[in-house]
Amino acid sequence: MGCVLGREVSSGIVSESRKNKNGSFESNREVDNVSVPRTDASVVEFENEGTQEEEKADGKRKQRVEGRKPKPNPRLSNIPKHLRGEQVAAGWPSWLSDACGEALNGWIPRRADTFEKIDKIGSGTYSNVYKAKDMMTDNIVALKKVRFDSLEPGSVKFMAREILVLRRLDHPNVIKLEGLVTSRMSCSLYLVFQYMEHDLAGLAASPIVKFTEPQIADFGLATFFDPNRKHPMTSRVVTLWYRAPELLLGATEYGVGVDLWSVGCILGELLAGKPIMPGRTEVEQLHKIYKLCGSPSDEYWKKSKLPNATLFKPREPYKRCIRETFKDFPPSSLPLYLQLIQRTV
Repeated sequence: MGCVLGREVSSGIVSESRKNKNGSFESNREVDNVSVPRTDASVVEFENEGTQEEEKADGKRKQRVEGRKPKPNPRLSNIPKHLRGEQVAAGWPSWLSDACGEALNGWIPRRADTFEKIDKIGSGTYSNVYKAKDMMTDNIVALKKVRFDSLEPGSVKFMAREILVLRRLDHPNVIKLEGLVTSRMSCSLYLVFQYMEHDLAGLAASPIVKFTEPQIADFGLATFFDPNRKHPMTSRVVTLWYRAPELLLGATEYGVGVDLWSVGCILGELLAGKPIMPGRTEVEQLHKIYKLCGSPSDEYWKKSKLPNATLFKPREPYKRCIRETFKDFPPSSLPLYLQLIQRTV
């Protein structure tokens, strides 16, 4: 689950990269004004380029149909060999060009000595985050050092996915990836982001802070989703407190509903000033959901084929009590919150 960051209205610390006349970021050090394609959807389309030709042979007519030729898969980074060579010549490691060459277009790698680390501000399973100063622009930025093994294809692919997603997204409420710090011989990688003064925990703990530009960050577990081409996915995603009940029950086929559930949990946390369902284990998390949203009916449990359905079924049914629990929420916010959170598996 991506985290939510907020920009304080009166803060002078939060800064953005300067833009030049053609709209590109100076800190990106763009080359030849090459731009990366942006997309608002992740639907992969296939064109039927098949053609039919009739041929006569031995007095019989035969049909020949060319096979379907798919467009490049947005999950992968397919670039021509000559562009890969140009990227390596520009200083990019070959393993990074192979993994996300498309996302490198228009950039050259930044050097580590062009940034000054100020403080470590966060850490996770796959990364550490530092507050730093960009010595070339004097801007305050966030440096995310990603943990991965450059010799392990699966690890590199996992790391590259976040870069590809961020480079394709173009929305004012999604944090901007401003550059990458690495070198041709390096096996380490830093992602350069604009710096935000507060995270979700800070905003929830400081109700007096006013912010008008919330932004979504941390796309480490993000992936491309095509509603027309579903395939099994892992259920081990999203921070436990924001994980949808179907994921806790082991679902491997799901859609955007799991993200809407997480948004509801975050909205409730901002309104309440604290996490609304802070479970310590998956079992406890599910029971907190049942107590607030109500447990599924007996009919649901009989028909459910989710792996953990029998394991996590409550001994006694729970009634829904969302309205009573959050009766003090602002009237304008409660309907939206209910729409996001008021559902059964």
